[in-house]
Amino acid sequence: LSSLPLPPYLSLPPPSLFLASPSLPLTPSSLSLLPLSPLLPSSLSPSSSSARKDGYKVEPSQELVAIGFANVVSSFFSSYPVTGSFSRTAVNNQSGVRTPAAGIITGSVVLLAIAVLSQFFHYIPKTSLSAIIIAAVLPMVDVRILYRIFKIRALDDLPLIVAFLFTLILGIEYGVPMAVVVYVAILLYRKARPRHELKLYPGVICVVFNGGWNYPGVEYIWRRITSEIATAPNPPYSMRKTSLVILDCSAMPEMDFTIVQALKDECSDLQKKNIQCVLVNCQPQVLKIVERAAIKNLQLKTTMREAMELASEGEESMEVIVSTNSTGPTKSQT
Repeated sequence: LSSLPLPPYLSLPPPSLFLASPSLPLTPSSLSLLPLSPLLPSSLSPSSSSARKDGYKVEPSQELVAIGFANVVSSFFSSYPVTGSFSRTAVNNQSGVRTPAAGIITGSVVLLAIAVLSQFFHYIPKTSLSAIIIAAVLPMVDVRILYRIFKIRALDDLPLIVAFLFTLILGIEYGVPMAVVVYVAILLYRKARPRHELKLYPGVICVVFNGGWNYPGVEYIWRRITSEIATAPNPPYSMRKTSLVILDCSAMPEMDFTIVQALKDECSDLQKKNIQCVLVNCQPQVLKIVERAAIKNLQLKTTMREAMELASEGEESMEVIVSTNSTGPTKSQT
């Protein structure tokens, strides 16, 4: 190849910095993709698909750093943007490539084609080139994943379907952001409905958290508690009045300021109703936050047994007798 003259346009231009104006114009589409650039499928999907197929692992951070560094360096030489290629990755995968040395061979063939064989490649139909790419990419497309996702959890299919439809109709600059918006909405809905169990005992309402408790789910949990307090039967229709609310935080990894503020407000309201609030089995990081807050009418216990003893300690020595005469139920105190 050293004896073959290369065209002038193959030489690298000298590094330069060019700004058309102090404020570069940005189109709305580029602004929408700017915060989502690390999520673009063209960057990570090719390597991830090959990794799943061949059983090896890919470091996404390493891939993004490599692509970002290549784009920064190439920007000084008037280069095209660098990104992951589905077609090239698929062709390499089908060809049995195992090391980055394949890039040297591919680059040499490209230079040879530009310098010598371009006049012959001119007669190759574009449909033939497209067929090669389609044949290489087709094994990487798994349509059956839609059914597997639907069978396991149908809601997880929604971002995928939204991305496909918006990309097909409006383009990828709309498909990817819309899929991200839908997925974030699903995450927020899960946060707004935290996983928990509500257990009712005589005079006690116990909430056992099966995960985190964040700002979106504050009102939902307290609304359930206050609803149970309002609908719980009081003496003489019940042997014991609601006097204790227990929050089992054993599965709660953290607590933010909004939860602390909600605890402060709700504990103040419960105190007016002569109802105590107890946190049980708090993680060390949660315990530190609650202790710093110094919330009134809030007690901390290490076991559920200790918390349940508070209900028996606050119970008055009273015997309730319910009669069924026409005057209605009556109560006698001993």
